[in-house]
Amino acid sequence: TKLALDNVLNHSIKGFRKNYLNEKNLNVINGMGVTLGDSIIGINALDCIKKINKNIQITLIRPATCHSYVEEIYSIASNLIDRLEYMPYDIKRLRRDAVNIDIGNQLYWHDFNNLEMHDFFLKNLGVD
Repeated sequence: TKLALDNVLNHSIKGFRKNYLNEKNLNVINGMGVTLGDSIIGINALDCIKKINKNIQITLIRPATCHSYVEEIYSIASNLIDRLEYMPYDIKRLRRDAVNIDIGNQLYWHDFNNLEMHDFFLKNLGVD
């Protein structure tokens, strides 16, 4: 179920763009999938955001179960991902002053099947 909350952005509900230059916190909810390829490309998109703003704190909230070799990718990316949290996650814990983006269940999104994967993740994180 898509998070239709006023403090959560979801490109499949309503398009958006973010200027990450001055943002302090980014929470990616249900992010980057559970497969190796999607995870690598999704982490690459987070790297783009860190290159825009090296001080932004990125929290990735992701599924608790996936193959260990996929989970290992996230530990390798600890220089990009400041905090790793797992679902189920109490959505009330999200900071209202943070950029909160839901990109979960992307397999069923129109863009997932029609965009190149780097473009998909960048677009859905609000990066031009």
